[in-house]
Amino acid sequence: MKKLDIINFIVYKEAWEILIFIKKSMIIQENQCYYPDLATNWEHSQVLNIKYALYNSILINEHPLIICMPPKTADITLKNTFNKNNIKFNGHYHKPQIFDKNLYSKICKKIRFIIGLREPINQNLSLLYEQLGNIGYLSPKLWLDIKILQPDGDVQLLFDQLLSAYINIKNEPTFNIKNFLSLFIQNFIPEYCKYIADIMKEPFDKEKGYTIIQDGNVEVFVYQLEKLNDNVQALSEWVGVPFDTLVNGNVAADKWIADSYKQAQKEIKISQEFFDKCFNEPYVKHFYSDEDIEKFKERWRPHIR
Repeated sequence: MKKLDIINFIVYKEAWEILIFIKKSMIIQENQCYYPDLATNWEHSQVLNIKYALYNSILINEHPLIICMPPKTADITLKNTFNKNNIKFNGHYHKPQIFDKNLYSKICKKIRFIIGLREPINQNLSLLYEQLGNIGYLSPKLWLDIKILQPDGDVQLLFDQLLSAYINIKNEPTFNIKNFLSLFIQNFIPEYCKYIADIMKEPFDKEKGYTIIQDGNVEVFVYQLEKLNDNVQALSEWVGVPFDTLVNGNVAADKWIADSYKQAQKEIKISQEFFDKCFNEPYVKHFYSDEDIEKFKERWRPHIR
């Protein structure tokens, strides 16, 4: 085909498989809209590609185990630990919207997820440094937005801009900043409940720091990052493979941005509005005890302007 200068063609087998997947996952609907801006269209195509790969992966596993959680909640640590102990798992995702309850409830008898929780301000700050510390594979568009927000690299001002966008999300921040904010744990949990399993509808053991939640044929191991080291045995029993230690990974203190990150943890300033909004988040009250929340507040109260 290429020798004949025919460059626009479709491989029938690939097209057929994709169309079957789209039909099964009900992505094509009568009211399917077109995307006016290229950024949104690109994001949609990326999600579709991930969905397709995920669908094929789930099909070949009888009881798939999937890591899908907010960044900076020990997701890489779990990935490293599972790999070391030959525990099979499907992917490592930060996008709940790639899942479809209606689809995997039909193709799997049982599907297992694991998700970590973390105090919001720590997660937000750590997430920012995750992006700043990984310039090599950071989305060029997101990096451009970050540079536009704060060309001098002042982390305090950059953090202020992101938190302002989070507090005033209705003001329509740019596509990439909005996409970045979707990784804030405050925004991630509602999406998780919508697309994967409603982990907020069941009681949570705030003292132990973990609970196994059942939602239809979906089982979710939900844990607090702050108590994960105390619950290694419980996690080991849940996955069905013995191990007694975690293989840490993606730790900010071990990266080139370590000094700046440590300084930010000591000196970063936050507004009273952001402070109140974080600790009034429904997920915080549902998954953490009043005592835990008060400790978090004590940690960050000196940082209020």
